[in-house]
Amino acid sequence: MTDPTPSPAAAPAAAPRPSFARRHWGKLTLLAVIGSPLVAITLWSLAAFQYTYSEGTRTGIVQKLSRKGWVC
Repeated sequence: MTDPTPSPAAAPAAAPRPSFARRHWGKLTLLAVIGSPLVAITLWSLAAFQYTYSEGTRTGIVQKLSRKGWVC
């Protein structure tokens, strides 16, 4: 006669764990929606404030008359 209890080798394998992206898709989406524009604005601001142009003439020793602006 056969034993009615299943052997451990016949037990089904455990399902593989979902990937990190599948487990945290909501958090990653929120981070992308908020983080991407924030990074883009920060990089644009840094570039705009670092790059300036100036044209004008110096008068006297300390004074300088010029027009300045940012490239936007």
